[in-house]
Amino acid sequence: MRRTLTATALACLALGADAGLPTLTLTAQSPTTIMAGGTVDFRLDFFQIQEGWSFDNGDGEPSPDIGFQRWQSAYREAWNDRLTDLDLQLLVGGRPVQQRNTQPDAAPRTDYTTSWQVTLRFDQPGLHTVTAAALVTQAKDLYRAVTVGTRECVGFDNSVQCTLWDFRDEVLDDLAWTETTPAVSASLQVQAVPEPATTALWLAGLAGLALRARRRAG
Repeated sequence: MRRTLTATALACLALGADAGLPTLTLTAQSPTTIMAGGTVDFRLDFFQIQEGWSFDNGDGEPSPDIGFQRWQSAYREAWNDRLTDLDLQLLVGGRPVQQRNTQPDAAPRTDYTTSWQVTLRFDQPGLHTVTAAALVTQAKDLYRAVTVGTRECVGFDNSVQCTLWDFRDEVLDDLAWTETTPAVSASLQVQAVPEPATTALWLAGLAGLALRARRRAG
């Protein structure tokens, strides 16, 4: 029967197989210094290593010896990571503005990559910090089993006679759990400058205020 464990409980078993950390890059596909009200094209690239291994070996058959004999003829172990949920976000000034959630159909022991292209509009003048974030959930499983043979041997006329090997499979571990990787992120900045007409109106307003103050003072 398969047992389901939390990541915390599994860590206590010290199985020692950490997932490869994901990587996320954010690049601008158009200029990042724009007029207020303009747009910038962004591209997010996500990469995740899905680790895993399997091997099968065993001990050589022992020589006949009087008494009960036990032979571990095979040992099998398999570990798999599989990406099950990917949540990508774009934030401006720490506020989420775009989000994409997918359930990737990624095969175990394969590298998973995906890209996301987004266009954002910046209406307010100023320096804006754009951040991409990824939250990753993986399904993991570990299977370990041995094949063990047993037999009885007796001495007879200066020789050893043994029964045939009786083979049985013994499952050591059959574990399954999910694990969420802490969010990874990448950032860049966009400078939105006021339009010339807006700047001219702002300067004219300042000049008008200065003139009114001078007249009152005079």
